Amino acid sequence: RRRIEQHLRVLLRESPEPLIVIDCHGAIERTNERLDTLFGYAESELVGEPFERLLDEHVREEHRARLRRYLAEPTVRSMHAQPRLPGMTKDGKALTLAVSLSPLWLDDRLSVIAAMRPE
Repeated sequence: RRRIEQHLRVLLRESPEPLIVIDCHGAIERTNERLDTLFGYAESELVGEPFERLLDEHVREEHRARLRRYLAEPTVRSMHAQPRLPGMTKDGKALTLAVSLSPLWLDDRLSVIAAMRPE
């Protein structure tokens, strides 16, 4: 398990893409520096918060329902196959986000890693 955690830390640190890891309830577990910079948050401000905190308010409830459906049947989903999401930075700037999703199983516990690219 420790080795897997180390690999995940390296992946998050070295990836050129903004990445986020959420748990099976939709709460943010980890972010990388590129995501923190994109949204204007420190990782410590996001960990434990619902993923929807990064989305525009008018889509948060709908997205919670979509995320629940995804978590019930997680699969790899590419940016090109997903609808764009309206994001919102800490200072209120709107972003249009292309998102890829991938389930991540650690010790029989589901997490999801998402790459979030602004367009």
